[in-house]
Amino acid sequence: MIVCKKIFNESTKLWKPKYLNNNIKWYQSINKEKGVNKIYTQKKLTKREKLLGNIKPFINDKYDNPECNVIAYYLNNFLNLNILKSAYENIGCNVLYKEPYLYVESCEYFKQQNSSAVFFTNGCVVIWNMNKKNMKNFLYFCKSYININENIDNYDFEELEVQNVNNKSYVSNSIIYLTMNNYRITDKISFSFGLLSAVRLNNLEKKIENKLLYENNNIETLKKKIKSTNLDYYQNNFFLLKLLYII
Repeated sequence: MIVCKKIFNESTKLWKPKYLNNNIKWYQSINKEKGVNKIYTQKKLTKREKLLGNIKPFINDKYDNPECNVIAYYLNNFLNLNILKSAYENIGCNVLYKEPYLYVESCEYFKQQNSSAVFFTNGCVVIWNMNKKNMKNFLYFCKSYININENIDNYDFEELEVQNVNNKSYVSNSIIYLTMNNYRITDKISFSFGLLSAVRLNNLEKKIENKLLYENNNIETLKKKIKSTNLDYYQNNFFLLKLLYII
């Protein structure tokens, strides 16, 4: 037998079970909690998109398919991203411009689908999923705005394999597993920052190695000069001693 206390409602002049009040309060609190969680999740998603941005990739099956790679070049000179932004927009590329990077999606002009590039103000460019031919066309297009060599392979670079996945993006064994969901572009930008650091570090290591090699050659040359000078000194002294002995 269930015992239920009743509460008299002065406004309606009716009695109602006490547990009904409790159930309503519980239901309202649950709905409120769900609403808060939903708003928090939406805010989190919106915050990420505002921070990095998001645009649709260029897809057209009559153009070259994307390659399974990403390559970062260190161009060794400052890049004016605002000028590059205008240049690529004028030929139909979708772009995201937020200092210190410029994200450029490929377009019909380059005949390469589902590929992109990220330019950084410090002179680094990270190119995603482009074949070599289209990559050169993509960079040579902006030659009027940035100073680059004819042969881009002369620059320091880092290259990694890229594989598509349905879950979250991650890196394992020097392979980037890139998500196919709505975070794909924002993850590309995030990984590009990492590749930027890697290629700059590679460039710095080469500079240090060249400097050490140069200094080592100077030391060896100096050693030879010292030995030669000492040899002449001893030869001269020996000659004088012989001369004194004869005298």
